[in-house]
Amino acid sequence: MRLSSALVAAALLLAVAFAGEDTEPPQLFTLDVDGVATAVRLDEPFTVKIGDRDVPMTLRVAEHRVFDATGVSFRYPRHFTFEYEKDVFATIWTLEGPSTVLILTRGPRQNPATAARDTALGSMGALGASGHEKTELVTKAGKLEGVGFTATVAMAQLRQEVYAFDVPGGTCILIVQDLLNDDGTGSEATKKAVALFAESLAIAKE
Repeated sequence: MRLSSALVAAALLLAVAFAGEDTEPPQLFTLDVDGVATAVRLDEPFTVKIGDRDVPMTLRVAEHRVFDATGVSFRYPRHFTFEYEKDVFATIWTLEGPSTVLILTRGPRQNPATAARDTALGSMGALGASGHEKTELVTKAGKLEGVGFTATVAMAQLRQEVYAFDVPGGTCILIVQDLLNDDGTGSEATKKAVALFAESLAIAKE
């Protein structure tokens, strides 16, 4: 019996064993190897018989997801929610965590791309406002130049940075929103999310 690249198929099952009456049952998966199914749980070791060998395995979930659309790809934390909107003017993806929001908007090509960024800032009431400053984000795909500002909303401090870059056939606007700590410093969660984005950003060529 040989292990091929197509032998793994995961199917979600209901757990039949409870850790306690107040605990949600864990997810169960099946691993199919040449038609033989083995029930497995995440992060728990198990063995699969391949030929005359019992091969130890562990099923794990990666710490990130991969956004891949409209000529742009990057990694982001797996627990972020995903929202998609589209109208005649633009397509918007919103990836949100407890203290972090990444908003990617794709619209028609604007030359230069910073014109799209400034339009977005204007709609946010930030263009020309006191306290905004130039920012930059060094990514795998190159350096992005942006504008950042801090605003107080419902007694919470929100830091927003706005970037723009061209993709095949259009221009993308990236808004990074961070719910700041009480002392005004950036949250660790947002720092990690931005670092993950920066180290993995890939933009397709025309």
